[in-house]
Amino acid sequence: MLPLIGQIIDVWMQHPTPRLGAEPMFESLRRWVPSTQLVPCVSVPLATTIDAMDAAGVRLGLVCAWWGPRGPLIDNDEVAALVRERPDRLIGVASVDLARPMAAVRELRRAVRELGFRALRILPWLWNLPPDDRRYYPLYAECIELDIPVCLQVGHTGPLAPSEPGRPIPYLDHVALDFPDLRIVGGHIGFPWTSEMISPDKISERPYRHFGLQGTPVSPRTRRVHARPWAAEGALRLESSSMASQGLPRGFCHAEARRTHGAAIPL
Repeated sequence: MLPLIGQIIDVWMQHPTPRLGAEPMFESLRRWVPSTQLVPCVSVPLATTIDAMDAAGVRLGLVCAWWGPRGPLIDNDEVAALVRERPDRLIGVASVDLARPMAAVRELRRAVRELGFRALRILPWLWNLPPDDRRYYPLYAECIELDIPVCLQVGHTGPLAPSEPGRPIPYLDHVALDFPDLRIVGGHIGFPWTSEMISPDKISERPYRHFGLQGTPVSPRTRRVHARPWAAEGALRLESSSMASQGLPRGFCHAEARRTHGAAIPL
């Protein structure tokens, strides 16, 4: 096991529940990455996730809830219980019912104000709704008021679901123009629309923050896309050797995580 590396932050992780593992849409992930722990009807101990973080040198994980059209696959209270068990290693990220916008706003307020969560994550592919759909907009406004980022998956899907909602332009571009004060985290780089994902940085006063998971080649000039080699064995390594190969300084991803997620990320 590698020693804990204090600057590594995983901003896009989840601890699976049996409900999540039982979803047929994840069959493709079980084929590609057998170590994902997405095993139907199996409860994964939290220690397994912490061990994976240790093995990858991850100091802190932002652990996410999952909410889809059929209800929560990992609900906010389950995530809060994980954070209470390991507050030294985990920070909560909320998810809400996009089909009920005002109930979703109230749940987001509860998650932040009562449970201490520090971000909202919505997976557009899970809802088959692009991020400029009207149902997202009350939540974007509330994220600004709560001073938290919204995390959206961009690019194609890994699970068996349509990829079109992950296209950055025009959908995410509309959001950035309508909400210039909103902090946006785009997960998974945006492949195969990577260039679309990078290009708004050239014109935006508050550029997107991208956290990549699949090692897409990146120009150091953009200084926005964070890549790592695909690793079947465990947690996200933001400070990997690929960063040095792209000309990005050690600590860059940690600093970007702090800018995006604010005081949730310790120095």
